[in-house]
This record gives sequence, structure tokens and C-alpha cells, in this order.
Amino acid sequence: METKSSAQNAMREIMDLYSNYTYDALKKIEKVRKQTGKELAAAISADSPRRGGDHKHYFQGWTVKSVKTVLSANISDIEAIVYNKDKPSLTHLLEFSHPAGADRHIVKASPHIENNAGKYEDIYIKRIIETLKRGV
Repeated sequence: METKSSAQNAMREIMDLYSNYTYDALKKIEKVRKQTGKELAAAISADSPRRGGDHKHYFQGWTVKSVKTVLSANISDIEAIVYNKDKPSLTHLLEFSHPAGADRHIVKASPHIENNAGKYEDIYIKRIIETLKRGV
């Protein structure tokens, strides 16, 4: 009986340590997510077109927010969403070419979102791996 009790205590202690490790790891990943999200917003802003007219201040509107999504009853995920808070309707139009005006001339694309998103996705993954390798 004593052995079973000590085994149960050991398992409880192992689960507590695992829970603490997981919590600490998630906190560190959260810091990496916030940092990388801010850097992505800044990179998109730096590469954004700066023409006059309706999207004169488009490049200043890039920001990041956290959104919690529920994946299942027990698991949730926090995402960093980088978006343009000032001119959200211009993002697609400026990223890709499109017809405009009465003459339906083609407005040249100014790619600035997808290139940075791909680059910072890779950076984010590398940072998470490095953080977890360093230990919690």
C-alpha cells in the first residue's frame, strides 16, 4: 500500500512539474509572438506604398492584436493578427493589381504584405524553437 501511495505522489509531482514547464513555455512563446507581431507590423508599414489621395496615411495604420480562438473544449490558441486599422479596405487593392477609375485602367500592384508575412513566419518558428531549446 505504501508503494502505491508513493508512486501516486511521484506521478502527481511529475504532473505538477510538467504543468509548470508547459505554463512557462507558453509564456515565453507568448513573448516571442508579441515581439514578432510588432516587428511584422513595422516591416509591412515600412514597405507600404506612400502615395497621396485616399491612402495617404495607409502605411501608419499597421498594428497587431491578440485573438484567442478555441480549438476544442480543452485547447485554445492565441494568434497575433497584423492588420491595418485605418484603411483595412485598401490592403487587398494595394497588394494586388486592380482596375480603377471610369476608364478601368489597371493600378499596378505594390506587394508589401505577403513577402513580409512569409519572412516573419519563418522568423517566428525559428524563435520558438530557439526559446524551447534554451529551456524554460
